[in-house]
Amino acid sequence: HSSKQAKKPHGSGQILIQIGANDGKQGNVKIVKDILESKNSRAVLVEGNPSVFQLLEQNVISLYDDTLKRIIPMNALVCEKGQTLSFFIVDDQKLESGIKIRLPHWVRYQISSLNRESVESGLTHFFRIKQLTKTHNIDDYIKIQKIDCTSVEDIMSSHDIDAAEVDVVAIDTEGYDAHIMLQILKVANLKPHTIIFEYKSAINLYPIEFEEVMKGLESRGYITNCPEIMGSSGGQRKCKDQQDVIATLLS
Repeated sequence: HSSKQAKKPHGSGQILIQIGANDGKQGNVKIVKDILESKNSRAVLVEGNPSVFQLLEQNVISLYDDTLKRIIPMNALVCEKGQTLSFFIVDDQKLESGIKIRLPHWVRYQISSLNRESVESGLTHFFRIKQLTKTHNIDDYIKIQKIDCTSVEDIMSSHDIDAAEVDVVAIDTEGYDAHIMLQILKVANLKPHTIIFEYKSAINLYPIEFEEVMKGLESRGYITNCPEIMGSSGGQRKCKDQQDVIATLLS
């Protein structure tokens, strides 16, 4: 409808949906940075972790858009609509006072997840580096917070974004990426020219869903940086990037 054009004064700017935006500063790939910094682009940055979300909002205001109208931070979890999920969060205050060390950024903000194993493995790694494994119990430092699910469609409609207008989708949700990708592949008219998601945890935790995503992308006309390598054990994928699948629409 015509009101959409009237509401979109951003001309030819790109539209980004980022799921698992973290704090808006750390770990963004170049294409995401460019959109955030470009004055005529728009973005919705979705972050599920409530403590990280506060940082995200502050960073968007100070770095990109002090009106929060062009770049919109959103505290939400993308999962089955109508569900409430347990979000596993590092209890950073308790951990810092327990071990008397200032926590690095990645421990404080980057390893919270819907997947408890993912959080445990992040903390295990940190405890190993700091030689805390014998003296401290990981379970003591994981908090659980209940968060309502939202869908990709709801994110778009609540910000008046038409699926066909989205140029880039970027996902980094500590192991849950394949599930969100499966949801994205079901959204009618959502065919961004670039889709980026992290494969490392997805391929290990959910190999079947990961392969379903890759096949889904290829059948929709995307080329990815993770070609199948045929071997004795059937098809295996080798991604050319250290951490992300980058899918580009051939058109």
